[in-house]
Amino acid sequence: MTYNELVQENKKAIRDYVGDIKGMLSNFARSDRSTLRTYGLMEEPALQTSRVLSSLPTEKVLSAADQIMEVVNSLDEKLQRGPTEQTETSAMLALNSVAVLEADFEVLDTTATNALASVPVALPVWQKIKNAVKNAIKAISQHLWQIISTALTLKEWTVKGSLGSSIFGLASVEIGLKFGK
Repeated sequence: MTYNELVQENKKAIRDYVGDIKGMLSNFARSDRSTLRTYGLMEEPALQTSRVLSSLPTEKVLSAADQIMEVVNSLDEKLQRGPTEQTETSAMLALNSVAVLEADFEVLDTTATNALASVPVALPVWQKIKNAVKNAIKAISQHLWQIISTALTLKEWTVKGSLGSSIFGLASVEIGLKFGK
């Protein structure tokens, strides 16, 4: 398989996974009672779930998914011209866009889980969607790494992290990658 074929195959896989994420979240957020009944929900829980799902803020996740494709397309264009500093910057931007998608989805997951707490029978349905989206994000990351690692040579990497006691209790992680010979 040539380098260009490898890039195009991985790019297609990323596009497919992005499409899967967008499809799952869009369809789930717009689920009507009949669709929810196919998941095994009875009439009243299906109605309550439909109301909750239609109010979920899925736009940020859908936008982050679109952003990944834009960045991957830009990276592909730069890779076609050969590795440069701009290519390395595009690679880091592509990796960052996957991290943004993952973070936005975690926020959506927390929101959905909390919102669906009032309809406990709907939580298993959300769990199925959540697991599928998380697997798709992992697959996107793997395919992106295949593109980047084939095009650029990783020279060194560093990881820094801290777990603080901020008001939100969030961890902080920095990853540094240097490409070159």
